Amino acid sequence: MVSPQNIENWLQQQELEETEATNRRRKVYLQQRRLGDWIARIEASEEVPELDAIESVHLMMWHRERPLLVRQGDAFQEWRVPVLVRAEEPEVFDDGESGTQGGEERVGRWLKVVAQERWGIGIDDWYQWGVQRLTATTQVEGVTPGTERFDVFLCATAGKLSDLAEDGEWSRRYTTTRDLNKLLRAQHLEFETTLTEVHSSYLIRQAQSARSGS
Repeated sequence: MVSPQNIENWLQQQELEETEATNRRRKVYLQQRRLGDWIARIEASEEVPELDAIESVHLMMWHRERPLLVRQGDAFQEWRVPVLVRAEEPEVFDDGESGTQGGEERVGRWLKVVAQERWGIGIDDWYQWGVQRLTATTQVEGVTPGTERFDVFLCATAGKLSDLAEDGEWSRRYTTTRDLNKLLRAQHLEFETTLTEVHSSYLIRQAQSARSGS
């Protein structure tokens, strides 16, 4: 006769295995939709694409455990999570290394230069939560079907903040976790769910690091 305790243990194991399987499926396939003539699929992945294939970068940054926001322009402009878009600023993505190999190493060098020059943020460490993989269909003009482009979602920890010119184009400020979540809901509607996942991944990593260091 099977004891109630064994039954309870078996049910808990089944629930754990089902949860793990669900998480694995989400990492492989979180969202797929039609984006114009491209197929867009959001994936949790640490495999960093080549810089030349990146269409946009969504960057969540922390300094001394506090989230950072940036603003371009005067006080009437909104504070935002840093976003770099190739279509709006193609020159920002030109690092002088076109055609070189090594996605993660190259993107890391490029990211640190941009963050320092634009926002005065010295990045100590960073990682990629995931990407939106854009795959060209036969309807995309001038692009070979199957060609891939990427929107990437990154987390970074800042080691040092440099002073910004008072009359400069950019400014930055700290925010709270609560206000950051509000901002994501208000200003980043397209990727609100994704950026919330990115934010959660950073908090989980920090908690795990704190436990391992204690």
